[in-house]
Order: sequence, then C-alpha cells, then structure tokens
Amino acid sequence: VGGGAIAHLYWYQPGVEPFRDRIEASTVITTTLYQDHFVTWERLGIHGGQLRFKNTIGFLAIRDQTYCGLGNSTQCDVASAERAGEAAGLVAGTAAYADFVRDYYRIRAMRPYLTSIVRWKPQKQRRWLELYGSWRGIVERSGFFGERGPYPGSLFAEQFADGQQEVHLALELGVLIDQRNSEVHPASGWLVGAFARAALRLGHETQTYMGATVVGASYLRIGKPFGWPRWVWANRVIVDMIGGPAPIREFSKVGGLWRVTSFGGTVGRGIRSDRFAGGFKLLGQTEIRSGEVPLYKGIRLSGQAFLDVGWVGVSLTDFGGSPARVRSGFGVGPAISWGRSFVARLDMGFSRSEDFQPFFYVGLGHPY
Repeated sequence: VGGGAIAHLYWYQPGVEPFRDRIEASTVITTTLYQDHFVTWERLGIHGGQLRFKNTIGFLAIRDQTYCGLGNSTQCDVASAERAGEAAGLVAGTAAYADFVRDYYRIRAMRPYLTSIVRWKPQKQRRWLELYGSWRGIVERSGFFGERGPYPGSLFAEQFADGQQEVHLALELGVLIDQRNSEVHPASGWLVGAFARAALRLGHETQTYMGATVVGASYLRIGKPFGWPRWVWANRVIVDMIGGPAPIREFSKVGGLWRVTSFGGTVGRGIRSDRFAGGFKLLGQTEIRSGEVPLYKGIRLSGQAFLDVGWVGVSLTDFGGSPARVRSGFGVGPAISWGRSFVARLDMGFSRSEDFQPFFYVGLGHPY
C-alpha cells in the first residue's frame, strides 16, 4: 500500500514549442518504504531556440528489483529458489523459508542520482539536426533502510557478494535527426539517432565500460476510423550494446534519447521490470493510437493498443541462451490529454513469459 503525488508546471512562449520551461516533481512512497522521488527542470528556446537542457535530481529506494541472470532464457523458477533455501538449511513452511524464496530473485538498493542533458541544434536552417550530450552520476548503496548488502543467499548475492556498491559516472554523446511534426503528440514524420557512452565505476576497484545505442521511430496517420481524426501508427526500434564490466542495473537499461528499462518494463510491457537483461538488445515497439474525443474544457480521451518484442543476449559476441527466442508483450490502455503538453497514459500489458498475468503502467507522455 502506498501513495504519491505528481506536479507539472509549464511556461509557454510564442515561437518556442512545445513549451519554454517545464518543472516536474514526483514523489512515491509505500508502507514497505519503497521510495521514488525526483525533480526535473527542462528549458527550451535558449540561444535563439538552438539550445535546450534538462536536469534531474532524484532518489530511489527499491527492495524488489528483479534479477534472474542475463540473457533471454533465464527462468526465475520457484523450484530453484526453494532448493537454494533448503541448501541454506531453512525449513519449508517457516516464515524464514518463505522470505528467502520470495527474495531469491530480488535486488535491494538505494540510489541518489543526478542527470544533466544538453541538446543543441548547430544550424538554424536545419533545425531537425541535433547534437546530444548527457552526464549521469549515481551513488549505489547495496541494501535498504537498516539492512546492509544484498539479500543473503540470493542469486545476486551469490554472484556479487559486495552488492556492486559504488559511485557510477557516465558520459554520453550522440547525434539525432528529428523530423517529427510534434514532440508531445507526434502524428507524422520520423526520428533516428546514434549515441555512444563511456562510464567509470568507483567501488572496491576502479572499472570502466562502454556502450552504444541506435534508435529509430516513425509515425503515420491512418485515416479517421469511427469518424475520429488523428489516428496514428507509431513504431520504435532500439539497438543497444554494452562492452565491459557494467553494473547489473545497466544491463536492463538502454542509452540514447530514451533511457528506459528493458526488456520488461517500459519496453516489454506485460513482463516484470528488468526481467530479461543483457549486453545486447534489439527491441521493437508498435502502437495504434486512436483519435481523441473531447471530454470537458480541453480535456480529451484516447486509447492505444501495443505490441513490444525483444531479442536479448548476454553480449554481442556471446549471445547465450537461445538465439531463436524472442520475448514479447502486448496490451491496451486509455490516455488523457490536456492542452498542448500534457498526456497521461494507463497501459495494461500481458505476456506469455509471465503466464499472461496483467501488469499496469502509469506514465506521463507517450513512451516515444
């Protein structure tokens, strides 16, 4: 049980789209002390509209991040967790045994973080061309409030006894071509981008790793079904690769313009977050977004149906698992729009990988 609050503030200026300034503040906390707090400030229209920045400061305290290993064939099967509990000397049917089995495929951690993103359009005549740069800092503390280190006996503890406690610094640079007709409500056009990142890990020892991401998205109007205008077919493809000793949390993220969780989560709806992690990911998403129906004083209702697919390997050179196995999730959901810049969505996803158990995703803005 928990609760939260989200606040969005926008400032508009003629000639600056979709807004000049945006401040987003979010706080979530539950009775188990899971916490996710952040504040974001985004500014557009700097230097004649050629420069924009986005800064975020936040804190995440999580005790149920999924870790089942790397690759697309990990099972997260209860039987293996039960055998590990018995091998640890626990007795089936006791509370300690039940807690061990529940936490065997989990990570607990607390992460204060800071992110800064700069995007620059070097030529006024070609505003579709952008250069991208970002810096990210994370302090990873293994454990939870009053609890130090990973869950004792968990799969993560077996493989990383120190819990990968560290300071993580990452720099990313890229270039993108954005031909979308709108950033908030894209209905036509396309976007492509390529990004490279390098990171420094300061923990028990100093390590470095690198990564690369290529992204593409397209948007196509598909007429007026049911008499509603602005139906859109939206597609996104992401290729992400990591080389070197990256921390486990980075294997379930992608870099670039959209830093999202996959496969499972933001990309891979219908599958628990972080479920299929790896150093190589080829991801695809397709959505049909319906036209909008006016409700009340500028508030509009729409809906979407989606399909997410993912091909995940341990690395590009050592795929691991089954190269022929592709994971997928699908679902539907409603969306509410208000004004030029506000979109709120509720997606419900299903997947065979989770025995079609429903997963729900609340988000501000379209995912791409």
